Amino acid sequence: MSYRIRKVDIKTKKQGMDEFAKIGSTSAGQIIMVNKLFPLALKVKGLNPRGANILKQEMLSRNGDVVTSRDNLLRQEGATDVIILGTEKSVLSLAEKIKIQPFGLKQLSSELVDYINFLNRGQSGLIFKASSKSIDLKKDAPVIMGVLNVTDDSFYDGGKYLNEPDIRRRVDEIIQQGADIVDIGGMSTRPGSKPVSIEHELSRVLPAIKYARSVINSKTEEKDFYKKNILISCDTYRSLVAQQALENGADIINDISGLTFDENMAAVVAASGAGLVIMHIKGTPENMQENPVYDDVAEEVYDFLYSRAEYAIEAGISRDRIIIDPGIGFGKTVEHNISILQKLSDFTSMGYPVLIGASRKSFIGKLLGGNKDEIKPAGERLYGSISAAVTSYINGADILRVHDVAQTLEALKIAAVIKYR
Repeated sequence: MSYRIRKVDIKTKKQGMDEFAKIGSTSAGQIIMVNKLFPLALKVKGLNPRGANILKQEMLSRNGDVVTSRDNLLRQEGATDVIILGTEKSVLSLAEKIKIQPFGLKQLSSELVDYINFLNRGQSGLIFKASSKSIDLKKDAPVIMGVLNVTDDSFYDGGKYLNEPDIRRRVDEIIQQGADIVDIGGMSTRPGSKPVSIEHELSRVLPAIKYARSVINSKTEEKDFYKKNILISCDTYRSLVAQQALENGADIINDISGLTFDENMAAVVAASGAGLVIMHIKGTPENMQENPVYDDVAEEVYDFLYSRAEYAIEAGISRDRIIIDPGIGFGKTVEHNISILQKLSDFTSMGYPVLIGASRKSFIGKLLGGNKDEIKPAGERLYGSISAAVTSYINGADILRVHDVAQTLEALKIAAVIKYR
């Protein structure tokens, strides 16, 4: 077992009280805590209550505090969540003190140190690897994944790329416009869609993957036109499709199910040395938009991605080959999507590259429509999509999955200067 440590951004009193309420703090306790100013707030999940009590006493002696519920502190067994409030120095001092303590605190000590080191390292040390290639998430920023749907029913470009000339034209376009990753999918996962046969999916994706690989391999020396390390991703949740995609030139498997639809997927990816995108979905594409409900969407999606990434690592996929994707539009309402995009820093604190795919999605059409009865069609969501991409990037997204590569990349280049200079 490992503790789920993450930095909590508390910029306003309301944000603080909301976070404290989630772990059972009383209203009076919330008011007291929210009026204390601390530069660092770390949420830790699954602590032994006796260990939480020790943490509170140790942080109080360091002019910090630990937020939890009074009932949890009085319990002897079970598990509780806490928020450690303090400075980096006081948290490191705490970690040193508890490394010989019982109730799981020895392990927490090590994880706190590792997490502080990660926060200090930031994105400058985050390298994503896939096959024999790699992407430096800061040096190569912004990182763009261009979409190629070889389908007849995708929500935006279904039917556009079903024959060989159109597929090749689209591959060339994605690469020429500056994408770092070409994402090729052969089965629509739009809301309400039903799966096609494995044979049908393979017949769609393999020719596109083979062509993309041949183009990338033949053009790597044309540095003014093509990036050197362009990766190919296959958007599939089926291990049999993934296996053949990887054998024919794919570098990444983009699994919308987060390794939950096919129990063999993790082993296939691990054996190949490929990269993996772990996405969150609630339900299946066929039913995911039928009244999705969460108690706390960011918290629940975070926990899902954390546990699936740990599962992938246990299956033999190295940590530096994993990307996480909160799954915008996959079993989420407009408000759910907005909440996730506002809280992207929560996901970046997990230590994996974060991918956001908001391009042309229905929540953008609904926001642009302005009321419940009006929604702008997918073909009229370009500027809204660019806005969502830039906001996501500023909020912490490392990779943007988009239909409009050139337009998005131009906007993100300015955002990258503002973010890093």
